[in-house]
Amino acid sequence: MPDGLNADEVSTEPTDTVSVTRVGIGDVVSIPGTSVDRCRVRMVRSPVPGVIWLYLADPSTDWPLRGHVALPLDRNVLRHHATASTDSDQVPDDS
Repeated sequence: MPDGLNADEVSTEPTDTVSVTRVGIGDVVSIPGTSVDRCRVRMVRSPVPGVIWLYLADPSTDWPLRGHVALPLDRNVLRHHATASTDSDQVPDDS
């Protein structure tokens, strides 16, 4: 168990570790190693080769978070209660 957490504080919410290319609009994600924890995906863009931009919102209020999170295509994220399934060819390319 991680330091500083009680057994009652450990989430039992089902999660999947998936490639960022499998994340879709409406999914609730956490990005390990960052402050992004349980945010809803509002938009997914791929403006440059090899990078995905996630535009996120607070899942309880749907209030948009400022800016975007840029991740390389080989990055994995935690997906909680996935609501949409997206194949990598469905991610729009803005080039």
